[in-house]
Amino acid sequence: MPFPADSAPAGATDCHFHIFGPYERFPLSAGRHYDPPEAGLAAYRAVASGLGLQRFVVVQPSIYGTDNACTLDAVAQLGAGVARAVVVIDASVSDAALAAMHAAGARGIRFNAVSGNGAPLDGLAPLAARIAPLGWHVQVYVDGLQLPALAPQLRALPVPVVIDHMGQLDPRLGIDHPAFRALLDLLHTQHCWVKLCAYRASA
Repeated sequence: MPFPADSAPAGATDCHFHIFGPYERFPLSAGRHYDPPEAGLAAYRAVASGLGLQRFVVVQPSIYGTDNACTLDAVAQLGAGVARAVVVIDASVSDAALAAMHAAGARGIRFNAVSGNGAPLDGLAPLAARIAPLGWHVQVYVDGLQLPALAPQLRALPVPVVIDHMGQLDPRLGIDHPAFRALLDLLHTQHCWVKLCAYRASA
């Protein structure tokens, strides 16, 4: 794989990637909606090294549901000094499990309303209240057209909010569309952040 001639700046962080497999050790969830090929940590490390990335946020993919073993294993292998995790939980999670995930490097929870296989969006407020004492954040992956209705709830959460995949907005709708305006309004609160990742929003 060809890499850029210029390496990323010191401390550059990949804030969103998934590890898939090995599947004999980390089997896929029965509730998944797609079957990706394995994409293990060794392959990721080769890419990260070529790009000059030095810090990492491993995000729980929907193919594993609420079983965060693969994601947390990747954090352990990368090293707690440079890696963190965003996990997927539901209302059944215990305080002890949250404490254990925190010790293992988890710092946020993900709500995936696009691929599913995790907590529904009506769990936002109660689960945000559970993680607030830990200093975690909420990450949401939603269709951009949901943002105008969802925005008041996101503003009211007691934790920071990170929005996946540039808000999953269709750029053909333009910058005056209510969904785009809702995303900008959220960013202006200084309570919300957005992940810049064009490959799922490019027309």
